[in-house]
Amino acid sequence: MNTKSPFGAVPVFRPTLEEFTDVSSFVAKIWTTCLPCGLVKIIPPAGWSPTTKPYDTDSIQIPTPIKQVLNGKQGKFEQMHVEQPPMFVRDFKELAKKFEEESRLEGLSIEDQEEKFWKSLNFQAPLYGADMLGSLFDEDVKAWNPQNLGSLLNLIPQSMSGINRPYLYFGMWKAMFGWHTEDMDLFSINYLHFGKPKQWYAIPAIESPRFERAVCSLFPSNAMSCKMFLRHKTTIIKPHIIAKQHNITVNSCVQEPGEFMITFPYSYHAGFNYGFNCAESVNFATKEWIEYGKKSKPCTCTQGLARIDMDLFEARYQLSCENEGKDNVTEEMVWDRLLANGIDIEAKLNELERLFQEENGLDQNDKNTEHKKHKKMAPKSAPKSAPKSAPKATPKIPTTGAPKIETADSNPKIETTAQAELKSATAKPKRRVSQAKTSTKRQKREESEDEEYFPEKKAKSQIRQKGVRSPPSKTQGPSCGNTTMTFKVNDPVVASL
Repeated sequence: MNTKSPFGAVPVFRPTLEEFTDVSSFVAKIWTTCLPCGLVKIIPPAGWSPTTKPYDTDSIQIPTPIKQVLNGKQGKFEQMHVEQPPMFVRDFKELAKKFEEESRLEGLSIEDQEEKFWKSLNFQAPLYGADMLGSLFDEDVKAWNPQNLGSLLNLIPQSMSGINRPYLYFGMWKAMFGWHTEDMDLFSINYLHFGKPKQWYAIPAIESPRFERAVCSLFPSNAMSCKMFLRHKTTIIKPHIIAKQHNITVNSCVQEPGEFMITFPYSYHAGFNYGFNCAESVNFATKEWIEYGKKSKPCTCTQGLARIDMDLFEARYQLSCENEGKDNVTEEMVWDRLLANGIDIEAKLNELERLFQEENGLDQNDKNTEHKKHKKMAPKSAPKSAPKSAPKATPKIPTTGAPKIETADSNPKIETTAQAELKSATAKPKRRVSQAKTSTKRQKREESEDEEYFPEKKAKSQIRQKGVRSPPSKTQGPSCGNTTMTFKVNDPVVASL
């Protein structure tokens, strides 16, 4: 049996139908209250449904099921993804049922199943049908529809799979997702359509820098190869280690079918599935996210990661606010705004062109032709080198044969959009210095990294002192394992359980 859990609680909201209309406005109301938690649960009101038809997913094809093989011990693992042949959901469901029977889960409580999960990671590798482009929501569902959340990501003119187009996830017992933040440190929203529950763990953004340093100490070779290796989403760490050994807050929650989960910007999260289920997820952005997006650090060693050029994004956002919506904003206005903001247009063009060539497989001989083409797109009011719009490519996306489902392989998660310049991951080795000097330099660097994201926390040194855990937030609530709590704040959108 489980002993008392070391985890904090996750706030739960029960909005009414009148309150359950717009995701962005809802998040704006709970932002201050829930940012210290990193994760919230939303239970939709009675009368709301994602579809009017019964779920019929058996004929959907999973193009690339992933076998999740772990390597590690003592609660610290690296995950290897082994691609499997395509299979239909009905076959995946049969495998999941057999997998559960072999794991002898019948009669075990959720708490006991959670404990069993962390004790059996080296055995019985599960399959995960992840990152499948598609949606099970009816298109005419207006409220909280991942196909059209109406967030600031609508300012991006390109379609980006998984970012502003939803993904489906078919899980089974032990199918997991490693510790990560979202691409560009965006918000994410996850709806569990049907099946067994999903376990979530989340670290508040305020403690993410300390978590990154702790993980680098646990996986030093990975950190040397890529400073942002957590972007690879292959790191599995038992949350008890994070909470007890590193004094980092971990909040925990179980998501039931019919419930939404929202992760906040720069909040690391991980979890696993308790059996066969189907979830749908997409990213979204609000004005509160913009500063996080500008500070987001990319991984430079992995291809296919989504990037958003924040200079262009911020220019579009400013203009849409000034001109009553994005429909009244032209690309020429965007590039004029970049000039007004002091952006080097020539450097921006070269940056976008280089990424455009990399993404579309252009060799050096194509460079002159492409450069001439982009020059012709420059607006009259900007330098000749400024394009009227960001270079983009729209590949054709073949479907898998099932309605509304498309293959992720043929439509990679990164699709050409205005992108930021990739930074080199290489650095010269530093000369060894005394332990005292090293400790002092490390402390200053850690404080600088923390204050880069959270300058308002400069005075709270206890967060960064070794061995001293920051006091729990008033909004965090007591540690209560997998139980969730309901926030009671002065806001009409919150209702008690």
